Amino acid sequence: MSIEENKEIVRCFNNAWNDGKVEVIDQLAAPGCLLGGVSPQEFKVNVTEARAVVHDMQLNIDELLAEGERVMLRWTTTGTVQSSSATLQGWPIGSSFNVTGVSIYTIRDGKIVVDWSVSNYTEMMEKAGGN
Repeated sequence: MSIEENKEIVRCFNNAWNDGKVEVIDQLAAPGCLLGGVSPQEFKVNVTEARAVVHDMQLNIDELLAEGERVMLRWTTTGTVQSSSATLQGWPIGSSFNVTGVSIYTIRDGKIVVDWSVSNYTEMMEKAGGN
């Protein structure tokens, strides 16, 4: 696959956060891969649960770089908490958030085989008084 094709796979994969269409994850994740440390099925549940609490969630691509089979995504996710949840415990309904992070993907044969991410989510939760 070309570098541009690998970048497009990452764009499509991350768009599930924006539109909630998690079925694309089944098409883009290789069997047995871990997405942020969880199975593709668990990842889909995480996306669905997050979108249920934050309807206006938007993952923005700030930077997308690729070389060979690796794609690096620098991203910002924003949204407004619209209902209570264990995930965002301590966040008042109506409060906004801004999470930044970097994800590195390995793409082989048109499928994501590795997804590694780091973000300021924990720091954001501590500032908000959450767990």
